[in-house]
Amino acid sequence: MTEEFRDAMIQRSTIQSTILRISPTEIYENIINDVLGVRGFGGMGLQGFQRNMALTEALAANWANIAVLTVGLVVCFAASYMLFLRSEIRPGD
Repeated sequence: MTEEFRDAMIQRSTIQSTILRISPTEIYENIINDVLGVRGFGGMGLQGFQRNMALTEALAANWANIAVLTVGLVVCFAASYMLFLRSEIRPGD
């Protein structure tokens, strides 16, 4: 493996992990994994059930992720509602 290829792979994995950190799917999966204690849902079936934390501890550890999902949902809903209100709806059109 050449040095250029190794650098390109490191840069690619850095970009990929950054994108995954802000992905709603990844955030939701992290919350569910911690709250329910389920690991390895994916396409290979249920791999194991290990609850390491109590529910309150899991929620406290993931409050930022829960807030990000909630705020994102509210912002998207508000934006779509404002677009709906701005659209001109006339009877008979």
